[in-house]
Amino acid sequence: MPQVECAAESYFTDFRKLERQRGLASEWVVSLRKEAMERFAELGFPTTKQEAWRFTNVAPLARVPFRLETHPGDGAPPRALDRALLKGVAAQLVFVNGIFNAKLSSLANLPKGVKVSSLGMALGTPNESLERHLSRHAGTKGRAFVALNAAFMQDGAFIEIADGTVLENPIHVVFARAEG
Repeated sequence: MPQVECAAESYFTDFRKLERQRGLASEWVVSLRKEAMERFAELGFPTTKQEAWRFTNVAPLARVPFRLETHPGDGAPPRALDRALLKGVAAQLVFVNGIFNAKLSSLANLPKGVKVSSLGMALGTPNESLERHLSRHAGTKGRAFVALNAAFMQDGAFIEIADGTVLENPIHVVFARAEG
């Protein structure tokens, strides 16, 4: 499986780039990412010799180039995006190329007890419940793809709803891909 080994090396290279950038990430995030990448290095990509993956050959993933998105998704949105946006929602979070786009998002109609933002912004602020949650769910025991995902965690939707809070309108999350 030389292609898989080559693909894994490109992930290590991109992870080193991500480590140098760090951005707003808190120390616990940096530590979580590093532990996750170390776990992926131990595990490697799953193979058909492992029971859970015996019918799934992940080698084709090695042929798909991985590109670490590091710039904000503020470029031209995809033309089809206007059809994906909804009216009458409590909030709308729009991500272009995996990165939160504040210009296209709407967070103004939130009821009391609801926090909605970019995960990237939330990772840069102290938040014990977020740290506990991500540390628990990004646990990497025996799961290479979970480890890889945690290692490259940069952005996503952060939604926190207090107990007993009722939302009359939905929170809409849109992920779009802009080429170029």
